[in-house]
Amino acid sequence: MAFAAILLLGGAAKAQYCSASENTNCDESIGEVVFNTIDNTSACSNYTDYTSISTTVQLSVAYPITVNNGGNPYNTDFVSVWIDWNQNGTLNDTGEQFDLTSDGTGNQFTGSITVPAGALPGTTLMRVRMGYNETPDPCSTFSYGETEDYTVNVNSPCSGMPSAGTLPSSVLACVGSTNMLTVTGGTIATGLAYQWIQSPNGVNSWVNASGTSTNATYTTPAFSTTIYYRRVVPCPASLATAFSLPAANATS
Repeated sequence: MAFAAILLLGGAAKAQYCSASENTNCDESIGEVVFNTIDNTSACSNYTDYTSISTTVQLSVAYPITVNNGGNPYNTDFVSVWIDWNQNGTLNDTGEQFDLTSDGTGNQFTGSITVPAGALPGTTLMRVRMGYNETPDPCSTFSYGETEDYTVNVNSPCSGMPSAGTLPSSVLACVGSTNMLTVTGGTIATGLAYQWIQSPNGVNSWVNASGTSTNATYTTPAFSTTIYYRRVVPCPASLATAFSLPAANATS
């Protein structure tokens, strides 16, 4: 059986936040939190760590949030949310508190959270607190209510010159088989596009690769002759485009 060699020629620690709890739980309590891809229903408890539940948000985008009461509603209940946008381990900086609007009965609370343009990329804490007839605070002990913590991942948009990544050194495959081309070290950001291109000689006559060629990885068609591939990574926000070095999909 003949073989083909694909010769690829180049190409935090979790912050410790203040504690928050309630003296009495299971009166009013957080029954459901809906925020972007988070949709978590829960039983009553004075505090629950849900930081294993996360969602990814983009800079300067507004996201609706809904919190439903899972216990006994009162018209003086309130819900506030805090997100540590600057990742400094505190929740009382300007722009980090969001007071939701009650439906008037205390059954449901809604609002909108806009990710600041200057928020630090990466994972950070979102704290949701329900209370009764008190001043919203991220760290105090309420007489009634519940506190839940979640994780928010702030995604960074592409800017400047992206990196197209580096292709592996070589892959051996049978003639007539397909192969997946992937890179390491490429830029990971929102707003990026991908395009794999191919050439018969690796120098000129580049055209878009056949098949589905706009994903981060590319699966070659079955081949029997040498074809060169490159990954092109444009960042529309900066009008900059990066190219990986050619990868020779060669037969032997």
